[in-house]
Amino acid sequence: MRVHRSPSGQRLPAYKSGNRWSDLTSEAVNTYIKGVIDEDASAKDFRTWHANVVAAAVLATLQVPTKAARQRAVTDTMRRVADYLGNTAAVARSAYVDSHLIDLYEDGTTIDSALAPRTMPESGIALRPSLERAVLDLLNT
Repeated sequence: MRVHRSPSGQRLPAYKSGNRWSDLTSEAVNTYIKGVIDEDASAKDFRTWHANVVAAAVLATLQVPTKAARQRAVTDTMRRVADYLGNTAAVARSAYVDSHLIDLYEDGTTIDSALAPRTMPESGIALRPSLERAVLDLLNT
C-alpha cells in the first residue's frame, strides 16, 4: 500500500494489483471484506465493532458510584470513541456503540476483569482477542 496525491492535493491510499496501482476506495475495501469472510459485511461492521470494544474498555476504567457520575462517564466515553472514529460523540452513541453496553455499565457490569493494566493507554486500545471476547461475552448477557 502507498499514499499518493489526487489532482486536488488530497492524500489517498492506493494498492498494487499486478503491475497497476489503484485508489483504495470504500467499494474496493468492502468487496475485499465480503470476498474474504464470505458474509454480507462491510468496513462499517469493523468500525462498529472497534467502537464497542473501545467503549467497553473505557467504561471499565470509569467505575463510579453515583448515577450522575456514570452519566458523565458515558458522555466522556462517547467523546473518546468519537475521537477514534473521527466522528462526533452523538454519532458514536447513536450509530456505533451498542445501547446494551451502556445499559450494562449503568447497572455496574463491565469488562474490568479483562483489562490489564487497568489504565487506558494514551495512544489507544489494542484489540486483543481476550478483550474482544470479553466484550462479546458482555454483549451476549
